[in-house]
Amino acid sequence: MGRPGFTLGIGPSHASGITGLYGLPYDHPGRNTEEYLRVLTGLLRGETVTFEGVDWTAKDETAPTVQPVPVLLAALGPRLPRVAGELADGSPGATRRPWPPGPVGRCHQRTAGSVSRFSGRA
Repeated sequence: MGRPGFTLGIGPSHASGITGLYGLPYDHPGRNTEEYLRVLTGLLRGETVTFEGVDWTAKDETAPTVQPVPVLLAALGPRLPRVAGELADGSPGATRRPWPPGPVGRCHQRTAGSVSRFSGRA
């Protein structure tokens, strides 16, 4: 990211971890991740966050910040490349170069195009 410090990477995880280990529902991972990211990125920018979603709610929440914390979002699903482009600083799959050969590489290329398009950085 071109600076020393911490970069936070988040993603929707996997059903086995969320439901199996924590006992939480995993019915809408895209929606849950988008709502979480809306709250998290606001707090990391030092904003007072008020948000009411289906999965996450914040009312006048604040968090002290010392320096900006870039956030990368794992975004290989149909919804999350848009979310990464709009709310995050990027996606690890979109920034990797060179891409691996075959289907995995093609998936990363599609993700990179979607993240760039939604971020206005195309």
